[in-house]
Amino acid sequence: MNEIHFDTHKYVDTLRRAGIEEEHAVAHKEALNGAAFATRHDIDAFRIELKTELRAKLETMEAKMDARMETMETKMDAKMEAMEHRIVNKMIGANILLIIAATAVIKLL
Repeated sequence: MNEIHFDTHKYVDTLRRAGIEEEHAVAHKEALNGAAFATRHDIDAFRIELKTELRAKLETMEAKMDARMETMETKMDAKMEAMEHRIVNKMIGANILLIIAATAVIKLL
């Protein structure tokens, strides 16, 4: 992270003028020096990184969904083709029975 420029001496003086003992003011200053603060640049960089990661994850999810849809479509096509064959076979059988019945009726006449 980028450092934030902070006048620690002014900070200690401000605390001392407010009635804080010098020992406590110095402790505050040291604690503040050890703290890490995010700058605007850090936040912008994080935002860009986050957007990039999210886009990558969304693209991965989209690719997985496309693959699943492709698999489902292939399975559905196979099932529909099998059903079509069964229907055609039943229609052929029904037509054969109809021809046999029509032939029998014609012979009886």
